[in-house]
Amino acid sequence: SLADSIREYIFPFSDVWNIYEISGKVYFQSSDYIFVYNGLGTTVIEAETFFHNSFCVNGSLYVRQREIGLARIDSSEIKMVKGGEIFANIGIFGIMPIEDGKSLIISYEDGTWILENDVVKPNPSGLNRSLKRIGFGVTSCVMPDSTTLVLGSYDNGILVIKTDGTVVLHKNIKNGLIYNEINSLFCDRERNIWFTSKMGITLLSNNLFVSVFA
Repeated sequence: SLADSIREYIFPFSDVWNIYEISGKVYFQSSDYIFVYNGLGTTVIEAETFFHNSFCVNGSLYVRQREIGLARIDSSEIKMVKGGEIFANIGIFGIMPIEDGKSLIISYEDGTWILENDVVKPNPSGLNRSLKRIGFGVTSCVMPDSTTLVLGSYDNGILVIKTDGTVVLHKNIKNGLIYNEINSLFCDRERNIWFTSKMGITLLSNNLFVSVFA
């Protein structure tokens, strides 16, 4: 067990929420620590507060620390991105590559930002206006293509929206979903969207036909 290699000086720890393989190393993110396994041994990166969430973007690992903000993991160091302190008290639920080396940072209910060269910038598109108008709190997201976002929420179903803010589809209990709370999203190789709720597993096919497997 990998836990045996760290048990003598750091145990127990909280649940591991995310696992990534990057350049031959495996990163295990818990709330308290990030464990980096290189095939021979394990390096431990300790949070100053708590690691809320982490994301692998274009071969780099980004992590949000509560009360501190967004940073990039560089070897065994935590390096803040410029402007990342804005996320000290704003939850991040997605960082998605979009175009020209840019990524889209997606928060729960405070809108989106652009991440470019480790610098956080405002998002000039109409996406934020659309999310605010709909009142959509994002808790999960996937991108079936470079301009389309599929977003899940705890209380407003699922939203398919373009990066410019054009709404493609909004499904909730008012128009077809059995339950409004979306727990997770997955995009398969045919760009179909699978999502889970308390009622089971739902398929949102690429032609926007919904089937439910409870």
